[in-house]
Amino acid sequence: MTLPQSCGGMPHVGVLTSMSRTHKDLSFSSLPGKSRSSSTPSRVALKGDLDSSSDSFLFFSSQLVDHFSPRPASQFWKQRYFVNDTFFKRSSPSDSGDADVNHPVVFLCVGGEGPPLTPDVVVTGSVHCALAVEELAPKHNALVVALEHRFYGYSLPTKDLSTENLSVLSHRQAIEDIARFITFINQKFQLDDTKTKWVTFGGSYPGMMAGWARAKLPHLIHASVASSAPVQAIVDNAGYNAVVGEAIAEPLVGGSAECLKAVQDAFNELGNRLSCDPASVGEDLMVCNAAETLADRKNVSQLIDDLTLLFPAQSNDPLCTEDLCNIAKICEHMTTATTTTKAAANTAVARRALRQDQQTQSASYNQLVTLARALLVDPSSGCMEVNYALGVAGLADPSGSMPLSGDRSWIWQTCSEFGFYQTCSADAGCPFHPHGTLPWYGSLELSLELCADLFNISKDDVYVNVNQTNQITGGRDIQSTRIAFPNGGIDPWKAQGIFPPGPDDYEPAFMVPGASHHAWTHPSRPGDSPSLVKARAAISELVETWL
Repeated sequence: MTLPQSCGGMPHVGVLTSMSRTHKDLSFSSLPGKSRSSSTPSRVALKGDLDSSSDSFLFFSSQLVDHFSPRPASQFWKQRYFVNDTFFKRSSPSDSGDADVNHPVVFLCVGGEGPPLTPDVVVTGSVHCALAVEELAPKHNALVVALEHRFYGYSLPTKDLSTENLSVLSHRQAIEDIARFITFINQKFQLDDTKTKWVTFGGSYPGMMAGWARAKLPHLIHASVASSAPVQAIVDNAGYNAVVGEAIAEPLVGGSAECLKAVQDAFNELGNRLSCDPASVGEDLMVCNAAETLADRKNVSQLIDDLTLLFPAQSNDPLCTEDLCNIAKICEHMTTATTTTKAAANTAVARRALRQDQQTQSASYNQLVTLARALLVDPSSGCMEVNYALGVAGLADPSGSMPLSGDRSWIWQTCSEFGFYQTCSADAGCPFHPHGTLPWYGSLELSLELCADLFNISKDDVYVNVNQTNQITGGRDIQSTRIAFPNGGIDPWKAQGIFPPGPDDYEPAFMVPGASHHAWTHPSRPGDSPSLVKARAAISELVETWL
C-alpha cells in the first residue's frame, strides 16, 4: 500500500460518537466460551403480569407514565422486568449461620440506556450484574430482579418518541419507576417493606441510577453498588479524552509513552492532510465517495471522531483474542513502524539530513490508515461510511418501533439532563487533536446544535439543565450511606465519577488499576487481572457487611 506524503501547509468530539460511547456502553461484552459455574441458576422463575403478546416477556402493568403530575387511572404503562427466584429464601444467613427470618434480600439489576435486557440479566448477570447474580445471590439467598429503563428496549410508556412525549424521560421519573416496582415486587412476594433489604447494582448510567435510587429511596433500598458511575453531569466532558490519552500510555494494559506519541503524531499528520487535501485522505481511508463526503466539514469532524474509536480505553479487554482488539495489540501496531522509521532516519541523517520528526509522523499516519482499513471499512461495500447528515436524520425519527435503539432517547437525556459531550483539545490532554490545522475540531458546537435541531433545547438551556441535575443529585457531593463507587483506572468515564476515598466513610470509592468501564461487573473469566479479582472481593465484602 502506497500512501501519499504530507502536503505540508499551515495551519466536536462529535455528538454521534459521544452518544455511541455512552448509551451503547462500550465496555467489553463478548465473552466467548464462558462456562457457567455450579452456582449459576439452572432455571429462571418468572413471576408477574405476563403480556399476552409474548410468553417470554414480563411486564409490570401498573407503572405510571408521569409520577409528578396527577393522571387518570388510564395513564399507566407496561414496564418490562425479569425475576429469578432460584436462590431465594425468605430469610438470609446471619453471622452465626442461623436464618434471620426478618430480613429477606433482593438484588435489583438496574436497567439503563443500552440495548434491550435479556433473560440472562438475572441468570448470569450479563455485563452489569454478574457479581450480584453468580456469586452474591447464592450466598445471601437473594431474589434477583431486573427492571428495564423507560424509553429503552421494549419499555415505552408513550406511543412514540416525540419531543412532547420525551418530556417524561428523566432520571427522576426512572427513580420513581424503581420505587413503584419495588413496592410491586414486595407485594407479589409478600415481603415486608421495612424489613426486606434491597440492594441495587449497575454499571455506567445504570450505576448512576443504582446509586441515586439508594440516595433518594433510603426507606426502600438498603445499599447500592454504583460501578463506573459518572455522577457529576457536565456539558464539556474534556476529561473523557484526557483519560483515553492516559490509557494509551498505561503499561498495565500494554500502552506506553511511545504509543501515545505515535497516536498524537498520526492525528497531527491527519490534520495536516485534511487541511489541504481531504479527498486524498478519504481515499487513503477508503471513505465512501471520498471527495464529496469530505467536502462537508461535519463529515470531516465525524471521520476524526470515528477514528478515535479505534483506541478502546472504555472497552479495553486484555483477554480478547482477535487482531487489533485491545490497547496492547493496537499499541504494538502503532509503534512497530515508528520504531523502524526512527532507526532508518537516524542512520540516514548523516547522509541526507532527513527530518526525523516528519518521517515519524508520516509513518504513524500510515499505521493509523492500516488500522482504520482493518477495523472500520465495511466488507460488504468495500468502503467506510461517513455520513453525519444521515445519522442526524435517524435521530430525528420519533417513531417508537420495537425494540428501541435508544439513540434518540439518550440524546434527549444528554440535552435535558447530563451533557457529557466529549470535546477534544490539546490543552485538555486529548491525544487526537490535530494541533493548529483544524482549530474547529472537537468543540461543543455540533453537540449543542443537535439539541436545538432535534428538541428545540437551546445552548443556554443545556447548561441550565446540567446544573439542575447536579443540584438534584448532588453530583460528586452525593450524601447518603451504603453506596460503593468503584471506578476503572483506564475508564474515561472516571473523569466524572467519584474519586477515592469517596464523599465519606459511608460511601466508599476506590479505583481498579488497569480496568476498563465496569469490567468487574462482567462474568469472571480465567485470566482476569489481580485487580479485577481484588475489586470483586472488596465489593463482596462491602455487601456482606451491609447485609
